[in-house]
Amino acid sequence: MTTSYDVRTKMTSSRMIWSAIATFLVSWLPGRFFAAMGKNNPDAFLANGITLTVIFMITVLLTYFTTWERKGDPETVVDKSKTGPFHALKDIGSVFRVKSYVLHLIIYLFTFTARDIVSAVYVYFVVYAVKSNSVEASNLLTFGSIIGIPCNFIWPKIMTKFGPSKMLRIMYLMMFGTVAVYGLLYLSPFVGTVQMIIFLYVLQVTWGVSNSGTGYVPWTVFTFIPDVDEIMTGKRREGDFAGIMTFARKSTSSIAPFVTGIVLSACGFNSSAKVQTGSALNGLVLWLVLGVGVLLLIATITTYFFKLDKDNHAILISEISRLKSGGSMKDVSPDTKKVVEDLTGMKYEKLWGNNNLL
Repeated sequence: MTTSYDVRTKMTSSRMIWSAIATFLVSWLPGRFFAAMGKNNPDAFLANGITLTVIFMITVLLTYFTTWERKGDPETVVDKSKTGPFHALKDIGSVFRVKSYVLHLIIYLFTFTARDIVSAVYVYFVVYAVKSNSVEASNLLTFGSIIGIPCNFIWPKIMTKFGPSKMLRIMYLMMFGTVAVYGLLYLSPFVGTVQMIIFLYVLQVTWGVSNSGTGYVPWTVFTFIPDVDEIMTGKRREGDFAGIMTFARKSTSSIAPFVTGIVLSACGFNSSAKVQTGSALNGLVLWLVLGVGVLLLIATITTYFFKLDKDNHAILISEISRLKSGGSMKDVSPDTKKVVEDLTGMKYEKLWGNNNLL
């Protein structure tokens, strides 16, 4: 829709705000209908379904009437000689030769898997490790999700100022700090007390902020990846990148719960038991802290190699525009050449279709 770094960032922020609101609604509305109409009333399901359907229809219409295709890009011409399963696989595989995209996937998948671990064990942690109950755990999760919604209004300015990599490192520090304090609370004398619940609500503020930030950055950065590919291939392939990113996330979203189940089982954890053994609780907390810590450490290290920020994106877009206008690759400035090579992971002479990517 636009090549502007700032406008894209704001658009992604808007998308994330509505996504957060939708996530809250689908978890909050059913409970309200059951509370009003009775837990055993089948009409509560119907009322919930109708309400969500109407909301869905309205948002689809809003999307249709308020979005547009960016003008100025030539229509993609399909080369019929490069169709079929072999070329489709080659096309998909070629995206992994885009340096910025590979780094982005590492950051994205490791970050979200770390979040998945917390989601998989948080209720167990609250119920068993700090001796609360499932209702309180649900309230804490809802509170954390609400905290994250308004954060999306400030992320565009923060990311524009610090850049995605530095912003992520700040979020990682906050997220791991939150998880580390979970471990300290487990060892504290406040287990099973009212003070413990207060501490957990305070921690849901830092968790909600960091969870929102680490969700915002990857999906915002993703919108700039096709620009890096364009200077490599001379084509627009947003669909390929979106498809692989979504497929990768769908493929890895089950890893954290699966591995968590194996780890907890090995520690003797029994989800149906009213009381857990000491070794089971120790294993749960260690997995929560160390599992998340290792994944965030890998993601943090990767951010130091990821250079697709506002300034470098502006240089990239300027070079693409110059080449589209008929400019010669021989006239590239040394600074632009260095930035483009760093973003693509390919020698400048091999860019703009002078390669075997497609």
